[in-house]
Amino acid sequence: MVSVENNSTEMEDAVLKSFNDALRNLGLKLERRKAPIDVLIVDPVTNLPTEN
Repeated sequence: MVSVENNSTEMEDAVLKSFNDALRNLGLKLERRKAPIDVLIVDPVTNLPTEN
């Protein structure tokens, strides 16, 4: 039995390989790395806007 997680990972790897191959054909390179990013989270707004 193949687990869904393994199948999903294989699919992601195949997609990334195809994408990287296409970029390489254009002379570009995509590198995977971890880095901090800024995130802004907006909770749902429940108030109606007022007229100015």
